[in-house]
Amino acid sequence: MTKKLVRDKVYIIAEAGVNHNGKLNLAKQLIEKAKFAGADAVKFQLYNTNEIASHNSQLASYQKKNTSKIRNQFELLKKYEISVQFIKYLKTYCKKLNIDFMLSVFDNESLKILKKIQYKNFIKIPSGEINNHFLLRSIEFSNNKFIISTGMSDNVEIINSINSISKSEVYSFDKKKNKIKILSNKLLSKIQKKIYLLHCVTDYPADIKYLNLNAIKTIRNNTKLDVGFSDHSIGISAAVGSVYCGAKIIEKHLTLNKKLKGPDHRASLNPKDFKLMVSKIREAEKILGSSKKNIQKCEIKNKKAVRKIVVAKNDINKGEKFSWNNLTAKRSGLRGLEVGNVALLIGKKAKKNYKKDRNIIQ
Repeated sequence: MTKKLVRDKVYIIAEAGVNHNGKLNLAKQLIEKAKFAGADAVKFQLYNTNEIASHNSQLASYQKKNTSKIRNQFELLKKYEISVQFIKYLKTYCKKLNIDFMLSVFDNESLKILKKIQYKNFIKIPSGEINNHFLLRSIEFSNNKFIISTGMSDNVEIINSINSISKSEVYSFDKKKNKIKILSNKLLSKIQKKIYLLHCVTDYPADIKYLNLNAIKTIRNNTKLDVGFSDHSIGISAAVGSVYCGAKIIEKHLTLNKKLKGPDHRASLNPKDFKLMVSKIREAEKILGSSKKNIQKCEIKNKKAVRKIVVAKNDINKGEKFSWNNLTAKRSGLRGLEVGNVALLIGKKAKKNYKKDRNIIQ
């Protein structure tokens, strides 16, 4: 399984996808650059073209923009399909560089390959397959962990995919209340350790007006699962911003050169920008800190200087009762009672004389 637990920190996936353009040398360089940039994992796409597209399948609009001389999806996918030997080499190379190797799967034949190569990382279910129950119901739930992208899907499709993968009725959807219902807390506890969701807007590149990062919080609150963000927008702002919305996983396309020919290069980051994104994500984690409200170490040295202590508002004689009228609070370099505890003095008699501004020590 992965070297790093997703719950410990944001898990950053460099989506190599098909940006290797079918060339092993480019794929190796993508792994090297993912490691250089500080990614936790590098992910490739595993599919059998004959299983996922017909010969007359139309290109998506972004595919038409970003490719040329390709007539349909079958031709496009076939061009970037990789062999079992190709995959085995990448897996070994990732291990050598100490970076997690990850795969998206699109069809049942590819599931069989995962067994052949003894694949142990997350199985990524891409947005296009979230409703493919031929695939989902064939997955062995007990031996794997999963990341599900939710692009182009609604609440019903999301919970149906989880129910299908887990082979259990964890969720249902109340149409009248437009609300996801959790049917079993016991089952929920089981899948919380195994399934992670990614908010995603499926367009390449995705316009920022459609990103809707607040949906990360909504999905998390509705499903009680950890949620991340698969970012297809230009730049790094959205990916970094998603951390502030609670993203636990961030997936972003990586390319060696945005000008290379292929469907995804334009919506990808080059290695330098990917490294910057990782740096900003780690910075965001530090900024967010923990959910606990504690006095920070850096505050302790300032507390004595800026917090007030209880002092005499005017001269107070021995035996005189302390009151709200003869006491006040001032900053002082002296030891004394913090003003927040002044109620402990009210009504008690002074054990000695106090001059004006003198700290009260009984």
